Order: sequence, then C-alpha cells, then structure tokens
Amino acid sequence: MRFLFVILFLSFAHLLSAQKHLIFLKHETVIARFVEGEYFKCVLKNKKKKQGYILELTEFSMITNSYDTIPFLAIAKVETKKIRSHRVGGVGGFMLIGGLGYIALDQLNSLIGSTKGEFNSSYITALSVSAAGAALLFIKPKYTKVKRGVVMRTVDYRSLYYR
Repeated sequence: MRFLFVILFLSFAHLLSAQKHLIFLKHETVIARFVEGEYFKCVLKNKKKKQGYILELTEFSMITNSYDTIPFLAIAKVETKKIRSHRVGGVGGFMLIGGLGYIALDQLNSLIGSTKGEFNSSYITALSVSAAGAALLFIKPKYTKVKRGVVMRTVDYRSLYYR
C-alpha cells in the first residue's frame, strides 16, 4: 500500500513540474509569462479579440477553453495588465523629477535667502509639469504589442526561462 502511494505521489509531482509556459522574450528578458490554466486575452492581427483559459500549449499554437486554436504568429497584442514595471525613466520620469526638483531648488534658495519663499505662478507650472510626467509614468496601456524583437516561445521544465 505504501508503494502505491509513493508511485502516485511521484506521478503527481512529475505532472506538476512538467507544466508548459508561454513566454514573451524581448532582448533576452521575459516580459510576459502565461501557464496552462491561466486566463489569456489577446488581439489577433485581423483585429479579432480572443480570450479564455489556456488548455494546452503546443510548439506553435495554443488551445483555449472555447476550443479556439490560436497560432502564435497571429497574435498582435497581449493583455499584460498584471505585469507592470514602475521605473522612473524616459520623458515621464524627466518631467516628474524636473518639476519636483525645481520646487525643491526654489525652496532651498529661499532658505539661503536669495529669493522670497512665496507660492507664485512658477510653482503652478512646475506642479503641472510634474503631474504630466506622473501621468506618463503611471498610466500604461492595457495591451502590449507583439512587434519586432518580441519572441513567443513555449518552454518546459528543461528551459533556461522556466520558473
């Protein structure tokens, strides 16, 4: 009886470790990862939206719970709402840090005594530049385009990208 439980446990462990992943690579970094059983939403190149739970991942396509076979080459955009990076960089980061830096520098000058420390129209301009920079940083699109340089792969437990 113990032998039967050991065999059963090992077979379940093997099934769990052999789950396939669909990964999206851009310049050797993983930008999105989906596993079998996870909800997947995409827009195809012919502008049709497909969604559903991933039932099976093959080498070149996937099958969803609505029994749609979606080839990887037909995918134009993928919903990556849960995947966000909050880096302060680019134009938005420059505007955010520049606007707040201007206010901080003006306050530092008023502490030294070279200027008056009153709220004037330049603060309104600096705060509006900072707000625009924050909007550029934190408002992200719902879908990520699968364009040149993005590679889709189905990986299993033997791959370097498997988690």
